[in-house]
Amino acid sequence: MDKFTASCIAAQGCGSGFWLYRLLNELTPDQWTAVGVLGTLMFSALTFAASIAFKVWDRKHNYVRRESED
Repeated sequence: MDKFTASCIAAQGCGSGFWLYRLLNELTPDQWTAVGVLGTLMFSALTFAASIAFKVWDRKHNYVRRESED
């Protein structure tokens, strides 16, 4: 059973490597630059939104704590 499992894992790795190689060669360097810029902008927007959400959550919970202490 171990040999069968190892064979399946090796086949999966080769299949994944094929698709990764194909994806990397499908786009030109200029297109990869655009993908990088868009990815950076999206990551920055998600980070900004998470930061705002945590600040809102923190302010809401601090307000509740201050009210309950009175």
